[in-house]
Amino acid sequence: RGLPSVSGRRGGPDVTEVVPMSLDHLSDILFPGGGTVDKYVGDEIVAFWNAPRLQADHALLAVRRAYEMINRAPELEQRLLAKGLPPIRWGIGINTGPAVVGMMGSRSRLQYTALGDTVNTAARFCAHAPAFHVLIGQQTYDMCKDHIAVDLVPGVQLKGKSAETFRIYQVTAIRET
Repeated sequence: RGLPSVSGRRGGPDVTEVVPMSLDHLSDILFPGGGTVDKYVGDEIVAFWNAPRLQADHALLAVRRAYEMINRAPELEQRLLAKGLPPIRWGIGINTGPAVVGMMGSRSRLQYTALGDTVNTAARFCAHAPAFHVLIGQQTYDMCKDHIAVDLVPGVQLKGKSAETFRIYQVTAIRET
């Protein structure tokens, strides 16, 4: 959150330090939880679970990694401030459901990626998530409800989704075991 305004105010050198430090920090949290990095999009990470190998607890693995990213934000902020760089903020969106996963692209450039409405909805959750918050959909909640506490996020209208039939939750706590 706010990196484009930082890059406009402070110039390129800060961005070329802040983005790699941030992506390294967050990726180091993500990988031990079995996540697959789909891609880095500027200062964003797109990741998924349950492919290429099946993970019975994939939704919980994703929520645990996301919650840890939020809880470990002060570590990154301290490292950035120690270098005289601006702190950054992030929000996270998680959605569970079917997706097409595999090598996709053109003859000249292929990448291993996930596509579909589940992925698009997760991106919309992410865009709506306040700084240092994790938003999840109903199916993710259903798969994790014995391990997490949530608040219903009322009145959110996501593009192409009905507010009456679509629920979004903010993760507020998670059990360690």
